[in-house]
Amino acid sequence: MIETDLSAAALATMGAVFGLLIGSFLNVVILRVPLQLNAEWRRDARDFLGLKAEASAPLTLARPNSRCPNCKVPIRPRHNIPLISYIFLRGRCNACAEPIAPQYPLVELSLDYYCLFCLSLWFECRDGL
Repeated sequence: MIETDLSAAALATMGAVFGLLIGSFLNVVILRVPLQLNAEWRRDARDFLGLKAEASAPLTLARPNSRCPNCKVPIRPRHNIPLISYIFLRGRCNACAEPIAPQYPLVELSLDYYCLFCLSLWFECRDGL
């Protein structure tokens, strides 16, 4: 069993932050993996058909930096903090004021609640033994 000197509140706070960060990363995966697969399929199909390759910037989970889907302006790091930035910006892009899809904070909150739920189970098991 893992023993910690941290209080339950400190562990819950760290669990909440961890959940938000994982939720934010999951949003990137949800958005970019289908785009990566599509680009790979197009590249393979063009190669199979003997067509000239399309020029395109590589898309990975890390690059390019996050952008507004509407105006394509890069999102500043201070505007990319999970959930807090959504609340601070009132659910709108800082550059063009278009609404940000509610998917982003919902995925982040879902993972946050899941991490807190797992922590609560861990505390129940730990205290019950």
